Amino acid sequence: MSENVEIIPGRLYWSSVRSVPVETSEAIYFSTDDLLIYHPYYSDFGPLNIAQVCRFCRLLNQKLAGSAKKDKRIVYCCRPQYDTRANAAFLMCRYCARRHHLPTLHHIGRWQSREEYNAETVSGWNICCPP
Repeated sequence: MSENVEIIPGRLYWSSVRSVPVETSEAIYFSTDDLLIYHPYYSDFGPLNIAQVCRFCRLLNQKLAGSAKKDKRIVYCCRPQYDTRANAAFLMCRYCARRHHLPTLHHIGRWQSREEYNAETVSGWNICCPP
């Protein structure tokens, strides 16, 4: 994998990859790049709307529940382009805030040090993560 961010230790990861790996005995990989699509108003690329966030949360809950029986970790993958990485990071942060009642700032720090996730390149960053 080209880039991994551990979200829930030993259980849930976010990764930026060129293609989604096949399931292994240790991990289940999935992507929503072609499922949850942002339709831009101008030349922006997100963030995704609340219906898509809810759909993602339901999907991830199902993946986590199913993998618990198999003792596998879940890896949420996205393509390495700025738009897909930004929207995937946004979805994961919103999931953690909604499902685990953790402040978004708790998870934003995992990406904040990465140059590609600065406030100028991620549309909507300041909405979910005020300074």
